[in-house]
Amino acid sequence: MENVQRIVAANGLQNVKSYVLDWSSPPEVAQKFDTIIASDCVYFERYHCIIDCMEKLIVEGGTVYLAAPKRKGSLELFLSKVNRDKWNVLLVENPMWNAALQKSRSAAAEKGAPQEFDEDLHFPRLVILNRIIWQ
Repeated sequence: MENVQRIVAANGLQNVKSYVLDWSSPPEVAQKFDTIIASDCVYFERYHCIIDCMEKLIVEGGTVYLAAPKRKGSLELFLSKVNRDKWNVLLVENPMWNAALQKSRSAAAEKGAPQEFDEDLHFPRLVILNRIIWQ
């Protein structure tokens, strides 16, 4: 959490809030959020309750950006639980950070760092969830 707060401060982001959440018991909030950003949080099925938490915290028409590796089918299992009547779902297989990740891995290899990279476990995909506006 401290790292996130440092990033927010370093970038001068005035309207950004960060929270530690228990996904299985989201807080009651007076104000819902336009955007939620989450990373690497659906690798165990017991964490898939995060979608219920997001539903409680996001405004209609809001967007969730979720970065997660496939991790032996855990991402696909999570996506299968997303209610398509409530969410539009886009899975980006090769997000824009792919080139930066490859560059970082190459630089590490040149320095002799071990190359223990398993794409299934370590390469994050981007999931964009748009909360459908009810008419």
